[in-house]
Amino acid sequence: MELNRKAILFTFLSVMIAALLSAMYSTYQITPLDENIELEKIKVTATNKYLINVISYADNSLKIASYIALQEMIEYIHEDDFFSDEEEVNKTFKELVMNGTINDVERENMKNLTINVLMDRIKNVSQDKLNINMSFNISDVWIDQRLPFTLSAYMNFSLIVNNQDLFWNITNATSTRVVIEGLKDPIYFNIGYNSTFKETKILPRKFNSTTFEMFVNNSEYIASPHKINISGVGYFKPLSFFGRLTNDPSVKNISTLTILSIVSPEKLVAKGIPLSEHNNESYVDFMFDIEFYYISCDSILKRVVNNTNQAFVDKHHLQLDFNLTGPQVNKTYTC
Repeated sequence: MELNRKAILFTFLSVMIAALLSAMYSTYQITPLDENIELEKIKVTATNKYLINVISYADNSLKIASYIALQEMIEYIHEDDFFSDEEEVNKTFKELVMNGTINDVERENMKNLTINVLMDRIKNVSQDKLNINMSFNISDVWIDQRLPFTLSAYMNFSLIVNNQDLFWNITNATSTRVVIEGLKDPIYFNIGYNSTFKETKILPRKFNSTTFEMFVNNSEYIASPHKINISGVGYFKPLSFFGRLTNDPSVKNISTLTILSIVSPEKLVAKGIPLSEHNNESYVDFMFDIEFYYISCDSILKRVVNNTNQAFVDKHHLQLDFNLTGPQVNKTYTC
């Protein structure tokens, strides 16, 4: 699977480079209908088109390098430990994207996929095939989260292009969206089996016992600001993607960014992990393995969002009910 993914990435980059070359060559081959059209104008047009393609290539290279870097950060969590805070997340991300290392130790899967290597590739093609001298310098790279299942990767860079007697010196900032779909969820390493992020396509109003079972067994996720405060036990918050990299619910704990899933009992059994002997235990991912010895077995259903006909989560148990509205929202005994 990893080889196939890399093959796809290299194919994509090859297509991008081929498109750039094609655009440049087609522009160079313009035959003026008016003999008074200066060759310099054609060169300017060609170089402008080249710059547009290089910046587009840089955007896509940032997207690719960012996704592989996030994969490596999650694997590092599995091997070592969670990141301490948002600052360390961004420090590690920058080191991976630019150098392919974590704490100066090379990560094999980042080999030839750092932003510097990818930009050197287009630099060499420009020199060898187009006789254009290009230098590309990256001053900063970072990520942020503004959507529950999508990150934003940012890059500040300068680009110098010398095409014979034409010279461009550009300072630019670019950003690209990086979807977390398919990445492993770091907190599931503690649970005992791998789960990858997959946003559910099930609309809240379409949930029933059948679709809920699909939601659980497919390890799907739903955006949710749902918090749980249990007297005598504690106050529990869902985690954003950044929160899952740090195992800290306070990191990026914004109501529009947090997500939850339900630990699948079937997958636990398949991995040889025995189910708890205690019924009074939650299978919501951010509360898994927390046993409620100090409270009664009464369970009150809590809404994931405030609107009616939306998702509900049982604060203690595996059960979720996504079709409760109005007077049905009452205390439910689930033990």
